[in-house]
Amino acid sequence: MGQSDLVFGSSSRGKAIRQLVFLLTALAVAYRFSQLRFGLTGETAHASLLSLLSGKALIPDQYRVLVPWLVNLIMRISNLLPGSSNLSHVMVFQHIELLSVFLLLASFSYYASLFFREYVIAVLATVILFSGLLFNYVLPQPDVLTLEYVSWFPSDMPSLLFITLGLILIYKQRWWAYYPLYVIATFNRETTCFLTFVYLFTHLGKGRNRELFFHCALQLSIWITIKYTLYHMYIGNPSDVGGSGLFHAGDFLNGTNLRTLTNVRNHPFIFSIVGYMWLPVLLIPRIVNNRFVSRSLLMSIPFCVGMFIVGTMTILRDYGELLPVIAIAFVHVIMELIRRDPDGQQIH
Repeated sequence: MGQSDLVFGSSSRGKAIRQLVFLLTALAVAYRFSQLRFGLTGETAHASLLSLLSGKALIPDQYRVLVPWLVNLIMRISNLLPGSSNLSHVMVFQHIELLSVFLLLASFSYYASLFFREYVIAVLATVILFSGLLFNYVLPQPDVLTLEYVSWFPSDMPSLLFITLGLILIYKQRWWAYYPLYVIATFNRETTCFLTFVYLFTHLGKGRNRELFFHCALQLSIWITIKYTLYHMYIGNPSDVGGSGLFHAGDFLNGTNLRTLTNVRNHPFIFSIVGYMWLPVLLIPRIVNNRFVSRSLLMSIPFCVGMFIVGTMTILRDYGELLPVIAIAFVHVIMELIRRDPDGQQIH
């Protein structure tokens, strides 16, 4: 019997109360996090909320259209309703952010429950995820020798939610739900391609090569089709500095990322990706004894290579999609270490 069962009881009523307490707490945490995000971060001039709504933001930021499209739809509907004149587009963006963070915490708790039977561990995993969110999306981040606020983008939190839901659906092989999610998520942010890597690494070697090839090819074709469609929809938009129109690559082409990576002074900051959680996972990878979790970690290799080329090393939010993958592995490491005695033997 878990500790939460001692408090709430093991009956269905007790479990319902326990779940309600968690959801109310998650809602409060999501609300506070949203306050921090809007209070300590800011819009960027090339991808302001108004420019995203009007479809005139710089590309590739304009390609992340799901939330702007949704906000435009809500605003149009609200204009048809009486007494809704006080609804602003900023308020709609804020509510979508709040809902995304709440659903992220709830879905990650469920994801953790797939690997740990103890309810308290799933709650602990959600707290760990929240700490990583602060590092990547709230705390000021250095740019050369200065501290700058983190830029706020409406696609960030939905992207983390979609990645977490994608992990759940890949693990459970619920393809009827995975592919609609994949389509919607790709309109939000192009990093859904790394879910394909998760599927590839977690299913490679299971002896179903035709099925493996089919799903990888299908996901790749969906991703390319959506990117191609968005590229032609916004082909007249101005491009970000150093960008090709599809991706931003300026900091790679001008050597900024390489200089950042080779400067030892930057390493403590770079190591803070997802709240330093990747360090114990990297140092003792064999302690992660779940095949799906350990294999999904391999996604971080193409992810980091890709972000080195199309991202910016001093912007931790570029690496945010690693958070649910690494956080669940971090929880595995912590729980395995707790279960072992000082001599490294597992406690029975």
